[in-house]
Amino acid sequence: MESNVRTMRPVRIRPSIIAADTFKAWRANGTPLDVSAATTLDEARDLAAPQTEHKACFVIEETTARARRFLHTYSVTKSTKRGYYRESYDGGPKVFQGFCEPKHVMTAQIYTPYEPVAPWQWSDHDRTGEKHGICLDLIGAERGAVL
Repeated sequence: MESNVRTMRPVRIRPSIIAADTFKAWRANGTPLDVSAATTLDEARDLAAPQTEHKACFVIEETTARARRFLHTYSVTKSTKRGYYRESYDGGPKVFQGFCEPKHVMTAQIYTPYEPVAPWQWSDHDRTGEKHGICLDLIGAERGAVL
């Protein structure tokens, strides 16, 4: 026992980075939402929900301290129980206005960082490119083109 006590060396404690969960959020159309202050999934959900409209969806990418990634999908609906009564626009009786609440849709484990891409559109007036005709370079010689 004495020899072990004499040969003990002082233990050096080095500071290390404490890994924490991180969160990123996007609307369904790819617009990023600010959830940088969140430390838990519940906080990230509560920060993202007010930035999303009724009947819309948003996703949260959770990167855990144990190096795993999860993609949580939520849809926003109006509550039928929690809310307030407002005056009617046409002078009728008061109308119940429900608060928007996020509802969990699904969770999936992902293996790479999630980077949403906005849906492709030709232009604001012609989303599919249908009005602008067919691109002759892409259809090939075998199909021919009649314009």
